[in-house]
Amino acid sequence: MQPAVPVSPELHAALLRGASVLLLVLSAVVLTRHPTAAPGRIHALYGLTTSSWLFAMSMVAAAPSPGDAQYWSRFALGAVGMLPGVVYHLNAETAGVAGERRPRLLVEQRMTAD
Repeated sequence: MQPAVPVSPELHAALLRGASVLLLVLSAVVLTRHPTAAPGRIHALYGLTTSSWLFAMSMVAAAPSPGDAQYWSRFALGAVGMLPGVVYHLNAETAGVAGERRPRLLVEQRMTAD
């Protein structure tokens, strides 16, 4: 089945770059509205990580050679690899349980060491 509008690699790369820039702008807005709040800073980090992934994928789509595509796909893989940790910290800060986990682990370690 053919798509209604054929998408060339250049158009695909431009759409991904546009999404990357939009995400950076939105993350900057969140950061400027809440510069001291931990969830705001982590949300900005999430936006930066996702934006770098989208930018790397746009570079893969517009790569002139297979070597360039492989380099940018490895960069994109690194950005995607960071996403689970960033999302975990964002969820923990938003829920307000970020400080609860570590002290409990230290208490449990002290109890089992005795």
